[in-house]
Amino acid sequence: MECDDFLEEDGIRLGYNADTVTITEIGYGRKAVLDNEGKILSSTFPKDSLDFVHRYFRQNYEMVERARSIDRKYAHD
Repeated sequence: MECDDFLEEDGIRLGYNADTVTITEIGYGRKAVLDNEGKILSSTFPKDSLDFVHRYFRQNYEMVERARSIDRKYAHD
């Protein structure tokens, strides 16, 4: 699942498209793809890191929704 847009901060890439959010730990090859409800669709994170993945998703999902809204607003320009 490819991401259309992404943000990077502190070694974590937060990617998104209309249907998914992707969290990637840059340099470690770990990636999790979640649906818009926060359900993990696929992950290469170790099981003991899944709490981090869910917490990061919850903390950033509102920002992703705002970015999607801006994308939709200017998509036809």
